[in-house]
Amino acid sequence: MIEKQTFLELIQDADVEWKPLGEVTIYEQPTKYIVKNTNYSDDFETPVLTAGKTFILGYSDEKEGIRKASEQPVILFDDFTSANRWIDFDFKVKSSATKIITTKDEKEVTQKYIYYFMQIIQNVEIYAAEHKRLWISNFSQTKIPIPSLEIQKKVVKILDKMTEYVTELTAELTAELTLRQKQYSFYRDKLLSFPEGEELKVRWMSLGEATSILAGGDLPERYNKGQKEPSEEFPYPIYSNGTGVQSLYGFTDSYRINEEAVTISARGTLGWHTIREPRFTPIVRLLTLTPNEEILSTKFLNYILTQVELGGVQTGIPSLTKPMIEKIKIAVPPLKLQNKIVEILEKFQALTEDVSGLLPEEIALRQKQYAYYREKLLTFDANSAKASQPASQPASQPASQPLASGYLFVLREAAEKVGVSLDDVVRVIWTTVEELFNLKNGYTPSKANKEYWTDGDIPWFRMEDLRSNGNVLDSAIQKVNHSGIKGKLFPANSFIMATTATIGEHALVTVDYLCNQRFTNFTIKNEFREFIDVKFAYYYFFVLDDLAKRDISTSSFPSVQMDKLKKWRFPIPVLSEQKRIVSILDKFDKLTNDIKEGLPHEIELRQKQYEYWREQLLSFKK
Repeated sequence: MIEKQTFLELIQDADVEWKPLGEVTIYEQPTKYIVKNTNYSDDFETPVLTAGKTFILGYSDEKEGIRKASEQPVILFDDFTSANRWIDFDFKVKSSATKIITTKDEKEVTQKYIYYFMQIIQNVEIYAAEHKRLWISNFSQTKIPIPSLEIQKKVVKILDKMTEYVTELTAELTAELTLRQKQYSFYRDKLLSFPEGEELKVRWMSLGEATSILAGGDLPERYNKGQKEPSEEFPYPIYSNGTGVQSLYGFTDSYRINEEAVTISARGTLGWHTIREPRFTPIVRLLTLTPNEEILSTKFLNYILTQVELGGVQTGIPSLTKPMIEKIKIAVPPLKLQNKIVEILEKFQALTEDVSGLLPEEIALRQKQYAYYREKLLTFDANSAKASQPASQPASQPASQPLASGYLFVLREAAEKVGVSLDDVVRVIWTTVEELFNLKNGYTPSKANKEYWTDGDIPWFRMEDLRSNGNVLDSAIQKVNHSGIKGKLFPANSFIMATTATIGEHALVTVDYLCNQRFTNFTIKNEFREFIDVKFAYYYFFVLDDLAKRDISTSSFPSVQMDKLKKWRFPIPVLSEQKRIVSILDKFDKLTNDIKEGLPHEIELRQKQYEYWREQLLSFKK
């Protein structure tokens, strides 16, 4: 048995026979496996392969001429590029350029060993440039080192393991990228959809109001079509309606647009839009939107256009016109908020395109490590040899509306995930009681039914519990049997507030419970739980207690006006600020309510005060 720690040393000293690849392999023309019909469909069963990057060209329904690699794996070899792949499933091929390589004798040299050796001698870029048949001219004559079968199998086992490891790592990266892309799309859509709310205002404006729109014109008098970089003679770019680099028509010695702007393709690549740097010339089939910089940023405009359906007229060739674009309405929040949204989205975009520092860096390192060992394991003794309306905009959108707390929570969540501070935009999010809490009245199980009150273990809270045990409760004076429950218990970490009779008293209940009908129960909704500290909410209920005492209906029996209660505003600062406030108020709470801390401290202060006045009163002039 070969020990791992000595394996590399063993390779260096191993007896090796060098033979041309052509002597130990079978080179097979793929003629009988070439697909006849290229009408591929994912509904078909047999993959059609190439050895290059594309690999699986599609799936065929042909039943004849299928290579059964599931029974005997093969090496696919591209005769023009030297790209090769290990195949262990049934397949067909696209062309005769894809050759099939197998070993002549597994007892002399294993096929998987040959495959790994072929990987270290291939050079796709060099061979592709030569454009000649490579197996006969190069590869068949290349000598392969052939150690013992035991060493070959050990090499294959190690490289298989490393290949599997890198594949798994790459799969993790793919999953991570997919999640980030979904996350990016989610936050982009949320951040660019502006429902009703109370805090920051957002205006709905037409593009004609928020931007200056220019339809592209004719080519300038002097220009150089196809020029890729600025020159001394022609320094200014000309843009057409293509996408990406295809939109660069050439360069000229003048310009029509002197500001940063967004261009939209009006024909062909209909609706494609991007940001352009100052000093450029748009030509026909291109619309240029220059935002009013006092109300709209260029980057935000480019993002918000992703939410707009830029459909064109259907008169023969679809096209967009300046009058059509002018009428489209977009959301325009305050500039500070626009800039924060852009900053957040750019960071999310960067995460989807470049995850350096996370998995890619690790993958690159592991792949280098894999390549290093592959080369070392296969290189023996050197002496042997070498639209028209935004989707988020209702038909009758008000010209101006406040942002809802739900939107602001999403904004804050997204900002925290990518490390963007919102302190200069929104420090506190205001919501309403009915938005934040599920409200439900308490009740009293029938006293007439003794079973409900016998051997009970469910706390049933009354005003007496608050008076006896304070405002944070985990046990009740009276308990109810399970048979007395209507529906579900009120969940732990909910609040009870007296809304009839003795109004304006509340408690935080830290266990599942019931309470009597004098109380309204407030349970934080699931969607807000990660944004609010329960103890912070507990302290803010003292403010609500005062509101409750002011909004009383006294028609027959004193009670809080519930319609008003539901509209009470509730602030939610960032969690760190909530915790800071809680920490301070907890200390005050202890000082005033905990006899072990509050009273001794008060005694100490009183003692110092006493000593001071004693000194003063007993200090007589001599």
